[in-house]
Amino acid sequence: MTGLRVTLSVVCLSLLINGCTYRGAYQEMQREQLRQCVEEQGIPYHECLERTNKSYDEYMRERQEVINNQ
Repeated sequence: MTGLRVTLSVVCLSLLINGCTYRGAYQEMQREQLRQCVEEQGIPYHECLERTNKSYDEYMRERQEVINNQ
């Protein structure tokens, strides 16, 4: 549960710093996922990067597809 609290704190802080933009929040979440992936799960950096390296625009397209298909 501590990891979740840290993640939420980081996201909230980034929202304040980035002017509450969705793109800024997404990028901060991406950085946090990369950090957790490497530090906490011991996954090699290049594998973790492949998992978390989706652009914001690609994420939004996929998100919109899910919303439209519901």
